[in-house]
Amino acid sequence: MADKPVKPIESYPDVEPEDHPPVPPSEPEGEAAAEPSAAPPEVALLDFVDGGDRVVKLERPFRLDGVVVAEITVRRLTVSAVAELSRAGKVGDLYEVYSAMTGLPASVLRGLDAGDGLEVTGAAWDFLPRRIREIHQPASTST
Repeated sequence: MADKPVKPIESYPDVEPEDHPPVPPSEPEGEAAAEPSAAPPEVALLDFVDGGDRVVKLERPFRLDGVVVAEITVRRLTVSAVAELSRAGKVGDLYEVYSAMTGLPASVLRGLDAGDGLEVTGAAWDFLPRRIREIHQPASTST
């Protein structure tokens, strides 16, 4: 059986454009045609009875944008926050999840002193929804 030649992708710089114009993508119909700029759904700000936040006092405070950070508050995620992380493809990176829980950029959390980092990520791990925790749980090995 002979190999069939593969046509190169037209966006490569050394490929001559075809004589015909590109076909525009078809327009979606019905609900799929909804504007992506539509307002996000309303989310209530609930006053949870147990508080639910955990404040981690840092052994090694640091300056961020000229402000001294001496403690980090870890908050439980809401359903809408988990959905947003999932839509953005960030559930696979724990530091992106922890960023949503602390309000600090993932890069800052990665840069914490190791001891403080373990305290913050430990508090955040305790608050992770079960499904996110299962994604990141180390596989158990049986002997």
